[in-house]
Amino acid sequence: MSLLRHAVVGLDGSRTSESALTVTLHLVQPGLGRVTGCYVEDASLRRAARLGSTRAVPAGRGTAVPLSTRHVERSFQDTTDYVRWRLNELAHTYSVDAELQSVEGRAASALLEAERTADLVAVGMQGTTNDHRYRLGHTPLALIREAKCSLLMSPRHVPGLNHVTVYFSEGSDGAAAALQWATYASYALHVRRVRVLLPAADDAAYARQRESLRQLRPAADVLWQPVRCTPLAAQRPGTALHRALDGLVVAPLSFVRDDVASVRAFLHELQQPLLLARQPDVSSQQRPQIGMSAVMQ
Repeated sequence: MSLLRHAVVGLDGSRTSESALTVTLHLVQPGLGRVTGCYVEDASLRRAARLGSTRAVPAGRGTAVPLSTRHVERSFQDTTDYVRWRLNELAHTYSVDAELQSVEGRAASALLEAERTADLVAVGMQGTTNDHRYRLGHTPLALIREAKCSLLMSPRHVPGLNHVTVYFSEGSDGAAAALQWATYASYALHVRRVRVLLPAADDAAYARQRESLRQLRPAADVLWQPVRCTPLAAQRPGTALHRALDGLVVAPLSFVRDDVASVRAFLHELQQPLLLARQPDVSSQQRPQIGMSAVMQ
């Protein structure tokens, strides 16, 4: 059974959210999974338009003008039409089934609601404007704090998906899930070698990390390449994951959830798409028991 059967992607018409969609479509296997695009119409803008409120404009960017209901509704409709067109176009390119849901509310709340039926929720890490609070650039922090499924965070520009790197730490919540997602991503992206970042202060700690990795018995048909990184780099997630250079980075969701205060800086530093793994419900899945001989190098 495919690990990724249903993905929900937050779409707002920005290039950043489109990058999140593109990465997701790379991961979904045609015929085995589907994608739901979620466009959120901000209810607060509708209320402001009905009250005749003035739209905020950053200093030096023109004169503030009153919001009108017609303008807001036209903006919502134009964005919905564009998002639907791009979703269908890209989904057709990757031969993946897709549909668009347009809902009213706030982006974070809508995506947290949609995740109940999803294996993965994907968003862009930054929107293209700062004066619309409903842009998805304001959503990642809320998802990291509250999501109950795995998350995909994508920057505006994706350098390429020709590598997979996973951050692993013994005893961390979600370490096994991170390995499972890294294995799945290597299959979906046709990447045989997966780099494993192991935080270690000395040789003994590095050896323990490698042994812990062996005990989890990751798939034997993937070549796992351990890469040692210092605990100091591990304490600054962006610094550690910059070693990935390019491609997809996989890490346990607890990797950033345990230190929410540093999440903003972390997302700002990251230059690669990041999959934050949370242990999926695999009660109905049969996972083969595979040994680790000749896998590590």
